[in-house]
Amino acid sequence: MPILSTGQPTRRLRFAGVPRLIQAAHRRPAAGFTLLEIMIVMVVIGLLVGIFTLSMGSFASDDGSEEVRRFNVLIQMATEEATMQGRDLGLRFYQSGYEFSARLPRTDKDGRQVWEWLPLDDDRVLRPRQLGDEFSIQLELEDRETILTYERDTRETYQPQVFLLSSGDIEPPFTLRVRRTHSGPAYQVTVSSDGQVEVSNDAS
Repeated sequence: MPILSTGQPTRRLRFAGVPRLIQAAHRRPAAGFTLLEIMIVMVVIGLLVGIFTLSMGSFASDDGSEEVRRFNVLIQMATEEATMQGRDLGLRFYQSGYEFSARLPRTDKDGRQVWEWLPLDDDRVLRPRQLGDEFSIQLELEDRETILTYERDTRETYQPQVFLLSSGDIEPPFTLRVRRTHSGPAYQVTVSSDGQVEVSNDAS
């Protein structure tokens, strides 16, 4: 046993638990992320970026391009939400605005469960959007122009004009044009059935 200069024997410190901890660390499998976890994180990041983009003020001229940019972000976010949550969403247009809806269950007066389309009035992101009287909207469904009402008619059964399916498809394909009421070019959004969005400036 080693002797200190004072003449007293030293004591060796034994860490009996340390080798066991090291062995346990070597036996522990490496932690990783599953593909589903990575996809969920990417979708959440996309939603946060979209919310941040929508919350920013307009940096473009007030000619309709900002509204088209906002609509482009919203429809992509709605399509992702429909796919991730596995539920169908709807989209309806008016002369100066649009709104998203969801097919939700409710109980009727006979106690039976029925499904109906309800606008997402209280949704933070997909709430109804009004462009105001200074802008006008034109809508084509499958290359056919559609007559738009001024606002929602509560006397009729609510029905979307466009369906954002949980499969990622959009039916029917449509073209949206936004322009100032009295002058200026139209900004056009073309959405295909597979969810592809194309934005252009229709100067006609």
